[in-house]
Amino acid sequence: MVAMPSRKRDRPAEESDAEGQESEGDGSVAADSDDSDADASMDDGDQQEESLGTVVLGTYEGGLIGLNVEDGKQVFGYAPHVGCVKALHSASSGKLASGGSDHFVRLFDLSNGTELGDLQEHDSTVACIEFWGSTTLVTGSDDGFVCIWRTHDFELLLKFRAHKLAVAAFAIHPSGRLLATAGRDRSVRLWDLTRGTSAASLKVDVVAEALKWSPSGTLVAVQTASEIVVVDAKTGETASWKDPSASAFMRVTISAAMFLTDQALLVGDGKGDLRVLRMKAVFGQDSCELEEVFKLPADEKRSRVKALSSLSGELGSDSTGSEQSLLIAVGTTNGRAELWQFVFAGKNAKNGGGTSKLMKPDMFERLWAMETNTRLTCLSLWLRPAGEAEEGRKTKVAAAAAAAQGGECLSKAERRRRRRASQREQRKVEASRGTQGKWHRKALEGRVAKAAKKAMSTSAKADDTVATKAGKRK
Repeated sequence: MVAMPSRKRDRPAEESDAEGQESEGDGSVAADSDDSDADASMDDGDQQEESLGTVVLGTYEGGLIGLNVEDGKQVFGYAPHVGCVKALHSASSGKLASGGSDHFVRLFDLSNGTELGDLQEHDSTVACIEFWGSTTLVTGSDDGFVCIWRTHDFELLLKFRAHKLAVAAFAIHPSGRLLATAGRDRSVRLWDLTRGTSAASLKVDVVAEALKWSPSGTLVAVQTASEIVVVDAKTGETASWKDPSASAFMRVTISAAMFLTDQALLVGDGKGDLRVLRMKAVFGQDSCELEEVFKLPADEKRSRVKALSSLSGELGSDSTGSEQSLLIAVGTTNGRAELWQFVFAGKNAKNGGGTSKLMKPDMFERLWAMETNTRLTCLSLWLRPAGEAEEGRKTKVAAAAAAAQGGECLSKAERRRRRRASQREQRKVEASRGTQGKWHRKALEGRVAKAAKKAMSTSAKADDTVATKAGKRK
């Protein structure tokens, strides 16, 4: 993967003043801290191309930092936004979209490290971004509008006003047909994405900071600063959880949440704690309630949990075919990134059925932690498809063997790139010699022969005409 070049722009004065109020201990984005990042070697790009995936971090300074999912080492640094990066999301195909306070949506391809362009439809900060599959991109901004894009050519398919005030959060249903949105106007709405019409609306007491659908799409979690509320989309029943240690004098802010299974959630708070919650049936009733099962191991270097992201996959080789694995990326405001692996078993593990009772701390393993010394605002996790990842492993092994023998082993992409470069050079050489290549020469010879034949036919017809006229005169 070619390192993405750094763009250095003047930042708005209000953001510079806000930055000055922060702790001086925070470092700047890697893409801005040193010009040498823009001229990163191709060796780092090749390593990224063969890696299993990337954890992408968005920062307050407008930068994107890519970390190798295998060991947490930085593979690229790039500053595509003028202001703060507000939202990040990646599709399974490798497309990455980032939204910022500069009103732009920037597009990238993580699979080959290229920039695809930008989208300029919103008139305010782009605060929400999410891909659905590999076909659709949905964006929401502080102007209250939601845009639906086709990812094939990024054509705008639909734009509608979702809220009177800013769109605070949204979540696409696993079916791709429904969209749940939360606005600063203290309302939560359900939309039909195929038509862009409102299907339901609910007034809430506080602004919802995040929305998450369960893997099966039957539950939706609404996260506020002090509470997690899980709503059953079919029955409308709710279950809520608040930190029992919180009080009027000591408030613990809930800053991030995500579903582990249909019956379990992972919650991050302002103290840096990661808690596992589960749905518990109430004895003698048909309702459920949320309860805390345990906390993941604490780390004094972990500050406020800012973002959580997960994907199905595994990095280790210890899991068996009957187990399911979930990779979880954790980002904190002080720039710390962690990658965890959650392994759980069961026939219904994929949909989360019946797994909450089996929740144990030993199901979670922290694979690595990396300090970036930046002010992190959001993150996204992307894993290379299994086939490409396996090809990357084989390429690494073959490259190591070839290096040991003094040879060179190239990936398919590299061989294709060199072949095309060779063809371009060949065309340049032929053009410098005043020829158009063998295919063009054949076409030219054909045209010359056709013109000569036509000229001869025209000449023969002229001779016949002259002879006819001479005969009539006699």
